[in-house]
Amino acid sequence: MARMRGKFQLLALAAANVRNKFAEWLYLRSGVDWTRPMQVYGEFNARCNARCLMCNYWRQPEKRELPPAVWIAALESLRRLSRRFHLQLCAVEPLLRNEELFEVLDFCRDVGISCGITTNGQLLNGGNITRLLSAGVLNVNVSIDSLDPHVHERIRGVPGILPRVLANVEALAAEARRAGGRTRVLLRPLVCRENLSGLCELVEYAGRIGAAGINFQPISRATDEAGEMFHVDLALLDSQIERLLAMRRAGAPILNSGPSIRWWGDYFRSRPVPPRDGPCVVALRNLYISVEGDVTFCRFGGAKIGNIASGDLAEMWRSPAARKARAELVRCDRVCVGTSLEKKRWRDYFETFRRLVG
Repeated sequence: MARMRGKFQLLALAAANVRNKFAEWLYLRSGVDWTRPMQVYGEFNARCNARCLMCNYWRQPEKRELPPAVWIAALESLRRLSRRFHLQLCAVEPLLRNEELFEVLDFCRDVGISCGITTNGQLLNGGNITRLLSAGVLNVNVSIDSLDPHVHERIRGVPGILPRVLANVEALAAEARRAGGRTRVLLRPLVCRENLSGLCELVEYAGRIGAAGINFQPISRATDEAGEMFHVDLALLDSQIERLLAMRRAGAPILNSGPSIRWWGDYFRSRPVPPRDGPCVVALRNLYISVEGDVTFCRFGGAKIGNIASGDLAEMWRSPAARKARAELVRCDRVCVGTSLEKKRWRDYFETFRRLVG
């Protein structure tokens, strides 16, 4: 029964995304705006229990965290505008706000909002696994960059982190299967100098533990350390790209599209990435909510359109500020790991959906 509910939720999300694809097409050709938010990324907390080299969050002064009631009110507003969308609580470690996090996740379950979390895996203990499965989260994304303890420890900045995380993610995958398979476990490794030689090993590991997929994220140069990690061995990169593409063709659970993987070669050589087939559509489907409640369409740039602590989220989507920001962002030609390296064709969306439905 739980698995059937999960499949229904995915089917409903797929239908909503098809509807929004038509709305995007209409907007780009006529300016008529029937778009709705399909993917909402939320920074639920400001603290982290890791010290990742490529991240600035833990280096910044402590920020004010919004109470669950503010998040719930924003989601309820958005549900009236866009009945089907997915909420991903990410950026830092949401499980540090344990009780408040589950208040939001349980609300999402009760009203039928698809949701998931991104975690570094340290706090995926038995109690949290039980509660995540009870909340019916659609996906748990776990950041595992290498099966070499020294490499993962260097990237994440926590001594002894890997054995704990592997034990936790394997327990989560096993419990998810026992619970009926509604919750999908996804691995989210970086692609960088430090872990480049072990990418294929991570794919094999994902298959071994029964993860629904693995989605690689090429590193962006957000910190000085990340700038150094960007300088990969290019011959090794080319070799790994060919191996990953072969594994993907053979049925490995790699969620990145073939063209996306192929373009890593250009990205890490700082070459121009092939242009999009059309304008950037991030502002026609995405929302990003910062830990302090600021709302934007794009995590890499774009104007703030409001704050969930002081405004209605659905009204923000339809506001003059949002219309202006949308018009500007569809013309964006910046190369970024958020869109330029994630271009997908219809058959790629279908393949991802097939793997997640499983």
